[in-house]
Amino acid sequence: MDQSEFVGEFSPNEPINPSPIEGTPRQWQYRPGVNLNPPQAEQAVSHEYLRKIATEYDLMARCLSRRKEELRSLKWSIQVRERKNKKQMYELQEKNAKAIRDIEEFFRHPEGYMSKVNGKWVRMPKTDYKSWLNAIVDDIFIVDAVALWARRKRNNELLSMERIAAETIKVLLANDGRLPEPPYPAYQQWVWGMPREQFTIEELIYRVYNPTNTSPYGVSIVQQVLAHIRLAMNNEKYIESYFKEGSIPEVLFSVPAEWDMQKVEQFAQYMNTRLKGNANALREFNPIPAGTAPVQVRPFSWDSTFVNWVASMTCCLLGVQPHEMGIVPQTSGLGGKSFGEIASDVHDKQTLFMCEFIQDLFSDIIKYHFGNDDLCFVFNDLLEREERERAEINQILINSGQKSIDQILIENGEEPEGINRILVVGDRVYFLPDLVAGSVKGSVAVNLGAIGGVPLPDDTFTHDVPLTQDAPNPDVETPNPNQTKDPSAKLDTSHTEAPEENKSKPAQPPRARAGTPNGPTINTVKKTLVADTTKKANDEKRETHEFELIFVAAFLRLMRQRNWSPSMITADMVKSAFTLDSSQIHQLSQALYTLKQDTFLESYNTMARDEDEQLITSLPPSVSMELRQDANRTAQEIVNTYHDELTAQHAKLVAAGVLGKQLYNSLKQWLSDRNSWKGQSIAMTEVSRPWNLGVFAFDRAMNRTDARQYIVSPGSGKCTTCQTMIANGPYTYSEAMSLPIPAHPNCIHFITSESI
Repeated sequence: MDQSEFVGEFSPNEPINPSPIEGTPRQWQYRPGVNLNPPQAEQAVSHEYLRKIATEYDLMARCLSRRKEELRSLKWSIQVRERKNKKQMYELQEKNAKAIRDIEEFFRHPEGYMSKVNGKWVRMPKTDYKSWLNAIVDDIFIVDAVALWARRKRNNELLSMERIAAETIKVLLANDGRLPEPPYPAYQQWVWGMPREQFTIEELIYRVYNPTNTSPYGVSIVQQVLAHIRLAMNNEKYIESYFKEGSIPEVLFSVPAEWDMQKVEQFAQYMNTRLKGNANALREFNPIPAGTAPVQVRPFSWDSTFVNWVASMTCCLLGVQPHEMGIVPQTSGLGGKSFGEIASDVHDKQTLFMCEFIQDLFSDIIKYHFGNDDLCFVFNDLLEREERERAEINQILINSGQKSIDQILIENGEEPEGINRILVVGDRVYFLPDLVAGSVKGSVAVNLGAIGGVPLPDDTFTHDVPLTQDAPNPDVETPNPNQTKDPSAKLDTSHTEAPEENKSKPAQPPRARAGTPNGPTINTVKKTLVADTTKKANDEKRETHEFELIFVAAFLRLMRQRNWSPSMITADMVKSAFTLDSSQIHQLSQALYTLKQDTFLESYNTMARDEDEQLITSLPPSVSMELRQDANRTAQEIVNTYHDELTAQHAKLVAAGVLGKQLYNSLKQWLSDRNSWKGQSIAMTEVSRPWNLGVFAFDRAMNRTDARQYIVSPGSGKCTTCQTMIANGPYTYSEAMSLPIPAHPNCIHFITSESI
């Protein structure tokens, strides 16, 4: 029997003859001939459909616009990549100063063209940064890719980064499923169903935001939430159909059973003609035939809880807080007051990821198209976040003894100060070598509320010297590597002498080692031991004092380099106010603003939690500006006050004849006593106003007028002023805002509010 009609290539009785595949692993299993198909031919959802649905669903379009507005508003700059070593960072900044200016000028208008001006060819701007970035981010949200074409000048310098709609780009594959390397093309642009141009990976930037191993294209944010978006759009169509295509009228009429269809139609036509388009006829007398009666139909309604849930989930999935879109969740759990916190966390993380993606993309443009590997593109908020995290880590490592301040200085490219590791326990600082030795010798309890610290009592340093050890030779003066001058002292200290115990003592004859043939007797050893112990204690006190000065100097340097957390900057910057420069005053102002901001949010959200209302995570612009101005003004006032009062106290003591050791101890005690209560007073002053502003803002948000009263309650200590304020309460808002804050030791009061 002839089988030829069933045998052959692509015949129904035989499979396709497979050809062997090379041994190199493929990235993924693509379809044969994939390079011949149009873009996204194998995708389940076309990019055209994603763009259409992102525009038609109004809430989704507004959420995406909100995300784009947020990214457009972020401040940016061109920085050096090496930022850990401050010395190298400053050197690179100076070396690349012109390149930084040129690149910043380019990114202000990424798309440009050449034009002849006054006989010279110059680059002219075409598209500004915000518009350019808005289009790029729109492609990322909808298509999950960004496409940029590097347009160059005749001298091969970068002229412009031209945007290309990402859905028009076809990704080509090599046999291994990866991008072909130059000189082979890696991308094609398809327009009207035909390939128009080919690009290598060096000519076109095509970056996917959410890549996978099973496709050269990504899965966009819009595509990820497509099922929910379809549900939301169907719900909107259901509601819309009631107003456009509803078939159930508000009123029906029952008619006598003996009426035929002609009579029914005549009656219906009569009623419709009389009432249609005539609002007055609805209120006029309308007689109807006997046997007819109106039947009221239940009015249309929809589940508002479901509608609210759909809208809130849309915002959350797209990384926008519902209240930004004017939506207030009505239920508990994910739809109640905790919803804002969850949405805020999602929003912050998604914004961070998107910013990092954009930073890396633009930094690659600087590296590969400007040819500069020293510089990078950064968003200033992310840079501050990184430095703040590094400062917090350094603080933990230093306080726990895992790292010394010297190590931090060396990492920053600074010269070490000779400070070994320390251990911070509460408000006390211990030297690590003495802890290892198992003694308190040289350990010091440094009160972080006063410059220089408060040393332990004199008897702390008394101890026994074992007779088996060599006695120190007082004739040989050992240089102290830690000895330095206090860089923060700018006052006239010509009348100030060091304490008596710090002065050098007369030389004593050297002693032989105990136990040798010519060694001293036991009684002589005991007497000498007492003298040596006293001298050793005095030397240790001097070394301790010198260490404190070095510690403070290094501490101030770390603050200037922003390697210490803001929580510790505030107190210590105030203590050294007479040496602050403009940058440190700015840091103090920023720390005060952070304190005010946190207080306002805590005040507002405390009221919101009590009444199960929506929480907030950011300040209203008007409040932020007001608190910023208050912080700037207060920072300068603190600096001026401390400088004037410290100078006045020094002059007062000198005029009273207080000199030498007594002047030294008096100034030190004055600083210690003052800082113990002045910082408390400043803190209470700075938080009282933003706390009341938060309460007032909540009342205003709830449309309340005179709905609260303000009550003064004692904190610690009672005085005549506080007793009077407490007795005269409660107060109105304006009265509470003007209440005086006690500025004396051990007396604090609080202003709280309650509903009337």
